[in-house]
Amino acid sequence: MAKSRHVVVVTHKRLRESGNIVQNTLLQLERAGFDVTLIDTNNIPDFGTLPPSVDENTEIVVVLGGDGTILRAAELVHCTDVPIIGINMGHVGFLAEFESFQLEEAIRRICERDYLIDERMVAHVDVWLPGQEEPLRDWALNDITIERADRGKWSN
Repeated sequence: MAKSRHVVVVTHKRLRESGNIVQNTLLQLERAGFDVTLIDTNNIPDFGTLPPSVDENTEIVVVLGGDGTILRAAELVHCTDVPIIGINMGHVGFLAEFESFQLEEAIRRICERDYLIDERMVAHVDVWLPGQEEPLRDWALNDITIERADRGKWSN
């Protein structure tokens, strides 16, 4: 018996509630033989732990949303070999491979494993805080922003 294929679909509450796009995507993937797990971006931990639904058995993460949703999904797969495919349902889609009108083509290509994996570089940052013996360590896919700790000094 062939091993079942597992896909994780990441989206956000607003998109789930706005129509049938998410449900139709889940249905198409299930009909194609995938075990599908749906994750809302509100349920992605901020740092350090992977939800049990993204593991070595996950073939791919499909993101329905904009760049913000893709960046949140990147937190799920950081330090794994699981690829992400983004389908832009938002306003900004620089990180997405497909636009919303290409949803059926994207699903077909996922089912046929007809995609190339583009390795993305990540930036690692160490932040040394006064009085701390170890730095805070983090990473970023898109960019790193450095801000003053006391934003109140900037206001009038």
